[in-house]
Amino acid sequence: MLSPEIEEKIRVFVADFAPDVYIVSMLMDFGAKNAIRVKVDTDAGIKMEEISTLNRALGRWLAEQDLIEGDYGMEVSSPGVGAPLVLHRQYAKEMGRILRAIRLDGTEAVGFLSDVTETYIALTPEKKKAKDPDPEPLIVPFTDIKEAKVLLPF
Repeated sequence: MLSPEIEEKIRVFVADFAPDVYIVSMLMDFGAKNAIRVKVDTDAGIKMEEISTLNRALGRWLAEQDLIEGDYGMEVSSPGVGAPLVLHRQYAKEMGRILRAIRLDGTEAVGFLSDVTETYIALTPEKKKAKDPDPEPLIVPFTDIKEAKVLLPF
């Protein structure tokens, strides 16, 4: 586990180096090889070249700062397609896509992400038949969401 001080220094470095990039998650993975794993994104979706550039820069910076003892690897990546949404700001870029939200009580809400506010998301279910009236959106408060993922089309 990275100390809060080191995590904050990494966050500041990323914000200064690439202002459009935000950190979704960060962890120190202890195993056969110790590795720092940083998941990043942008509001428009991150590109591979941005990830690669940030990976090299962050790796150099960490080596220069000598913040972490011992040998470790460095991995910067995007959360990936189908990964759970973690941060509020991740929802806005998924507008119009089909989302599955699992509530704290275990029930599911599925529909097109039609609204994102500070306190809730709205999921509009798919129409059963074209002639059916538009369904009412399901309002899911962020405080009720255990996990939310974008569903990929088959």
